[in-house]
Amino acid sequence: MDIFCEYIVKHKKTAVDFLIIAGIEIAAVILSLIVLLFYNYTFGLGLLIVAAVWYGAYIGIRSRFVEYEYALTNNELDVDKIMAKKRRKHMLTVDFKHIDICAAVNDPTYVYEFNNSQSIAKTYDFSGASEYEVYFADFSDSEGKIRILFNPTDKMKDSLRLINPRAVHIL
Repeated sequence: MDIFCEYIVKHKKTAVDFLIIAGIEIAAVILSLIVLLFYNYTFGLGLLIVAAVWYGAYIGIRSRFVEYEYALTNNELDVDKIMAKKRRKHMLTVDFKHIDICAAVNDPTYVYEFNNSQSIAKTYDFSGASEYEVYFADFSDSEGKIRILFNPTDKMKDSLRLINPRAVHIL
């Protein structure tokens, strides 16, 4: 039986994201004023440089709009990062046949496993603003033990349970 599920989640903006966006805007205003002060006599060149500064600011602000795409194909979960709805970067592939545990973050039965993060070498947060709750999955890799946080859909949860019923715990 072949399994295929896809889901796109928008990344939640944090205070750091808003500070970066504000910093980009402030830097663009300051650079524009400096350019217009120094290129006062060559008005065309000054406007061209100001336009380039604001285009760079636009690109920088748009890059803060991030989405994550989960694609579950048979037993592998592929996670891609989509920036500004234009660029795509492959982040991670997880073989769910070889995971240690997968459960909801707020599941009281597995709260100890979630809080016991001493042996975790890396944590990837692929969760976002979604109506689905956040799940964690721990697995071992060549880098050590890795944890991912993600928002699987109901269909994806059922498929994950079919793949590895001992390790996947669904509420």
